Amino acid sequence: MSSSVAGELSSGTPLIHFSFPFVSRWVMVSQHGSPGTAPIKMGFTQNGVSGPTTGDYTLTGSNANYLTVFEGGNWFGPYEVKCSGVYFRDGGYGAGATIHLVAGLTTVPSDPLRQLLTGSNEFEGIG
Repeated sequence: MSSSVAGELSSGTPLIHFSFPFVSRWVMVSQHGSPGTAPIKMGFTQNGVSGPTTGDYTLTGSNANYLTVFEGGNWFGPYEVKCSGVYFRDGGYGAGATIHLVAGLTTVPSDPLRQLLTGSNEFEGIG
């Protein structure tokens, strides 16, 4: 289980990355913030959570490859996903958000997966 510092995700710190030592089997997330805190973006690559909130999907463009996590303290998930980490981005309102993350990990080391999954090698459609 991991948690960000209270109010850590904000316009001053718009991106947080949680890195896992082993590949996950599932993840659950919850957002606690001050009343009116914007929904936050949760994704599996930095490009994915940095995409626009609207627009058409393009193979080579920046796309909205993220899930939206709403404020209120409710747990979302479990999302059955194999990943080496999770990225969170501020939803745009500038109010601070606190993230709680729970992940079920496998015994597969995540380092090889991190080196394989990248959008920087000109692979189209990888976020």
